[in-house]
Amino acid sequence: MEILVLTEVKPEVRAGNYVFYNLPLQLTQWAHVTMFFPDYHWLQHTDIYKPFGVTGKDTLGDALASCDFVLWMGSPPGAAWWSGVYQAYPQIRAGGKKVIYYALDYWEAWIEEGNRKPQKWMDVEAGEKEVVSMAEKVFAVSPQLCSYLVQKYGLEKVYWLPNASRDFPPASGSRKEQIVVISSSFYSLREPERVISLAKAYPDWIFVWAGTESTPRRPSLRGFTYPPNFIFPGEVGNLEFMDLAARASLGLVPAGGNWFSYFADPTKWYYYHMLRLPIVSVNTPHHWQFPGFYPYTWAGVDLFEVFRNALNGLDKVEVNPCNFHTWEHRASAFLAALLEDRAIYGYADSKGFHFTFRGE
Repeated sequence: MEILVLTEVKPEVRAGNYVFYNLPLQLTQWAHVTMFFPDYHWLQHTDIYKPFGVTGKDTLGDALASCDFVLWMGSPPGAAWWSGVYQAYPQIRAGGKKVIYYALDYWEAWIEEGNRKPQKWMDVEAGEKEVVSMAEKVFAVSPQLCSYLVQKYGLEKVYWLPNASRDFPPASGSRKEQIVVISSSFYSLREPERVISLAKAYPDWIFVWAGTESTPRRPSLRGFTYPPNFIFPGEVGNLEFMDLAARASLGLVPAGGNWFSYFADPTKWYYYHMLRLPIVSVNTPHHWQFPGFYPYTWAGVDLFEVFRNALNGLDKVEVNPCNFHTWEHRASAFLAALLEDRAIYGYADSKGFHFTFRGE
């Protein structure tokens, strides 16, 4: 089986924990996978790409001719390299191939709430409508997004395919401390002022926010005052974050109270889970709707209430990661839906969302 994956995201940037690289990587166990990058001459770090074939604009026709499926999993428009994927639409349609659309974001919120401006030639809704019109099957990253796409486009079914994480070795000899770790970009969609207020209310806890838009001193966002127990190490790699997680008692998913967060499926939940951290999560509905699927988690909409609940129950929790939250499990679920029409985790139709998961 040959799968052509379309994405404008460069895996050397997102290879660590993100779906753009990890799902195709796992699919190489069962299929030959070719990655389409509009400007693949930009790519470096060629050791990353050994499991894949790589194609660009000039060789896309050959890749289309030989593939069985086209898996479209790009990000919403706004990035400079987006045009290459969008301009490939006519060629993909003309090739008559089976297109599979995997929606990773709620497009309108990405643009409107993220203050990004789409390219002049690209209307956000028109772009997604074009993908959906070509798609034989549609997947989405959250139950909310599955239901939204069904309603918006009158689709018969949208399959739920959540994010995931690779496993990490358990930390040894580390003493848990009153540390909360946050692995996330630091910008307005995360509503960081709420976490800052939480840190001020719990001065005996240390809050470590690791991610972009940060410096070793303070993030670039202005207008906040930061307590001394609110620390920014900047962008860190997996090994550095593993060291932080080994000392920490909680991981925090700081989803904002906005549509962007509502339709999302935060990668960091799975990352924390595989690092054996109990989790505090706010404004992510499926985290409290399916507690069996998201164990060791305190979830809700009020950050202070959820955090208090976590502290009250923290001494009773020992996290054992679930095998069904690995990328290998996601790839096998994707193929089950693609080839056998089986919804491993759940699906949405005109009657609503149906949770179908029955265990590992």
